[in-house]
Amino acid sequence: MTYCQRWAHGYCSIKPLQRWGIVPSAPEKIAFRARRGTYVSKSKAVAYLFASTIFLPYVKSLGLENLTIASPDMGGSKRAYAYSKFLESDVVICYKQRKAANVIESMELIGEVTGRHIILVDDMIDTGGTLAKAADLMIEKGALSVRAICTHAILSGEAYEKIENSKLLELIVTDSIPLKKESKKIRVVSCAPLFADVMQMVQHNNSISGKFLM
Repeated sequence: MTYCQRWAHGYCSIKPLQRWGIVPSAPEKIAFRARRGTYVSKSKAVAYLFASTIFLPYVKSLGLENLTIASPDMGGSKRAYAYSKFLESDVVICYKQRKAANVIESMELIGEVTGRHIILVDDMIDTGGTLAKAADLMIEKGALSVRAICTHAILSGEAYEKIENSKLLELIVTDSIPLKKESKKIRVVSCAPLFADVMQMVQHNNSISGKFLM
């Protein structure tokens, strides 16, 4: 199990890792601590690296006034609040109800988006339905623009078409998963420099605390 594979912002059990074919070997006897977000083996502890280290500088470089951070669902509210605290911005949350897996029946906003530049924050994007619907709803409610940042771009099924046809101005993702095709709305920021820097720091017994921005 590689260092990169352990980096999955938001996992709360070992099952999602197994579903994606990331299975700890028996000798490692890795135990998952959901609340701490670390793996512990007989020999060492491994902490997450967060994509926020990559995304936050990019968001700040946009120079957006009236910025608001948004969570596409209730489960991501803690993540959205962490971003909003660092960026000193407001936060809104989408409340959605599903009628089936990957099928949204209804969505409502908790918070104000009128006259605001919105950035949706999520750990991964699969079919793209939630982010597309959230972006459309926010523009309908008066938002000036809607972008989204997602760590892992799975983009299955008709995800590319949904993103292209949505009101999303831009989707920013890392290259933890290679894109299946290019899209004018999708910007990729590499996580390679982050991993390289941290590996060098660990190799030379230097602190990696500076790589945790929030």
